[in-house]
Amino acid sequence: MAGYSEMTDAVLAMCLELAEQVRGELSKAGLPMGSDTAGGLGGVVVEVDAGDDTAGGVFVRWEPSADLGEQAADAVSAGRFDHPSVARSAAVSEAMREAMIAIPRSAGVEAVEAADELRPFTIQIPASE
Repeated sequence: MAGYSEMTDAVLAMCLELAEQVRGELSKAGLPMGSDTAGGLGGVVVEVDAGDDTAGGVFVRWEPSADLGEQAADAVSAGRFDHPSVARSAAVSEAMREAMIAIPRSAGVEAVEAADELRPFTIQIPASE
C-alpha cells in the first residue's frame, strides 16, 4: 500500500508496554479479557495498531457476549436497525467504554475516546516518543 509506514521500533515497544499496562489495570478492576476472533469470548480487547499515522497506537474496546454480538450483527445485516439487540449492544458498549476510560485514568494512564469513526465505542491510549 503506497504511503503506509509503520511505527519505529521504539514507539512500537512503548505501545506494546502500554497495552500490557492497560490490560493489567483493567484486569485488576475485574474486567475479563476477551478475544477478537470470531466466536470469541466477550470482554476487553486490547489492540496495538503499528501504523505510523493517526490510526496507529493502542486501542481498547469491549466485546459483548457472542450471543448478544451475533444477535445485533444479524439484525444489522438484515437492515433491522430498530431491533432491541442493536440498542442493547450499543448501550453496553457505550457504558463499558466509559468505564474503560475511567479505570486506566484512575491509575494515572491517559485514556480517551477514539476519534476514529471506524472504531466505534473504542478508547485510545495515547503514546508519545
